[in-house]
Parts: sequence; C-alpha cells; structure tokens
Amino acid sequence: MAGNEAPKFSDEQMACLATATKEYLTTNAQFVLRATGKGTTIMSVDNTIAQRRLVEGYCKRWAACLSSNVKDDSLRETVLRGTFAGCLENEAKSDEEGQPSEDR
Repeated sequence: MAGNEAPKFSDEQMACLATATKEYLTTNAQFVLRATGKGTTIMSVDNTIAQRRLVEGYCKRWAACLSSNVKDDSLRETVLRGTFAGCLENEAKSDEEGQPSEDR
C-alpha cells in the first residue's frame, strides 16, 4: 500500500464488521435504556463493568475482522493488537463525548 491509499477490505471482512457493530450497538443500547428507564443517567457499577466488557469484546471482534486477511502470524498479531488498542481508545473518547464512535 503506497502513500495515502486506503486499505482494501474483503466482502467477508466488511460483513464481519457489520455483524460485530450491529450486535454491539444493540446490546449497548440495552445498557442505556436500563439506566434511563429508571429516571437516571447513572449506570450501576455492575452495568458499567458489563458495558466495559462489551466494549472490550467488540474491539476484539473488530480487530479480528480487520486482521483476518493478514497471512503472516507475527504481522497479524501486530495488526490485531494495534487495531484493538485503537478501537478501545476511540470508544473511550466517544464515551467521554457521549456519542457513538464512527471510526476505529
């Protein structure tokens, strides 16, 4: 990949990303509804922990989807780690801003 050329993802990778994102957003919305349904915007400690685990699982899936076409094991692990860390960082930033993250 030269210069600023965007990476190319397969249809399978895009389908994987779409499924992971849809499941994440659906489950995350349930946490928000539970908190706001009680007349508050503050989540319980247990729900906050569960939501964090949800984000971690989502970022792990996101990274696995994006690294699935990397053939070299060592390089795939590097891509997986970097993508996972970037996803967590973006989700943390979007959480601070109160908005869903659009790009990882």
